[in-house]
Amino acid sequence: MKKILYILALLPLLATAQPPTATWLYVEGLKAARLNDDPVVAQQWFEQALEADPDHVATLAAAAVNIAPMDAQRALDYGRRAYELDSSDEWLRNLLTRLLLLNSRYEEAATLNPGDFDLAQFYAHSLLARGDVERSVQVYKDFIRDTTSVVEPYIMVLEGEAYLERADSVKVWARRTIEQFPDSVVRSEVYTFMGDMLSQQDKVRQSAEQYRTAILLNPNNARALNNLAYNLAERGRELELALQMIERAIKISPDVPTYIDTYGWVLFRLGRLEDAKKALRQAVSMADDPEIMLHYAEVLEALGEDFMAQHYREQAQGK
Repeated sequence: MKKILYILALLPLLATAQPPTATWLYVEGLKAARLNDDPVVAQQWFEQALEADPDHVATLAAAAVNIAPMDAQRALDYGRRAYELDSSDEWLRNLLTRLLLLNSRYEEAATLNPGDFDLAQFYAHSLLARGDVERSVQVYKDFIRDTTSVVEPYIMVLEGEAYLERADSVKVWARRTIEQFPDSVVRSEVYTFMGDMLSQQDKVRQSAEQYRTAILLNPNNARALNNLAYNLAERGRELELALQMIERAIKISPDVPTYIDTYGWVLFRLGRLEDAKKALRQAVSMADDPEIMLHYAEVLEALGEDFMAQHYREQAQGK
């Protein structure tokens, strides 16, 4: 009887009881996620919280973090909604950026962070991986338009324009880069790119002069040292100087296969066939590069090892 009276006394209170708030449900979700390490149950709590209040920013963010390993797209939807509700919150912006990257939305991530060079570079590299050099270069140009104090995108634009063999554009960007960054190391990089462009145009003497200038500005520019050494070896000029240049390049960057290749090629031009063979064998073992294989084949042929020379020529032709 007493129990029945007690229940009857509670009925008015139960009738007026409020459903759980979004905040209470959110906290329960956090407990499940952090204390019990149960993301499935946590997500159920978060979804109940969002049913109670679809615009509960803390729950949207927590749900995004919780479900990201299981469902990247749903996590992105949560994160995007949270950021739309409070776009002034830097943590939410960073969360949305990470979720965009998780979903391979590189362009959106870079657009969301216009001054972040790492993100711009990440996006540009993703375009390069798809063979879209043109758009990759444009990403760096857009970054420069918004932020002029970072040198790397200027260098990447130069590299891209040189790859696309747009000589006039390389000259324009070389001038812009030197004007913006008069530092000798940067200028050395610019002259190296100019040398590369001229080399692509078979203007070997002019390219050599650009590499010489680059080395004068920065004696530790390994790429300029390598390229000048190869340029001289190809022309059979100043071979002892070429040897000094490439030895210095390898000392600076010892694990670059193309530098080892140049070293072997210079030795070959000097008539040091056994040394050339040793160097080029190392280069071949480091990189599956047809040009290196052809150099190695030529050295083997000069040593009378015709069978192995033919083997490497065939391998190079199959690349």
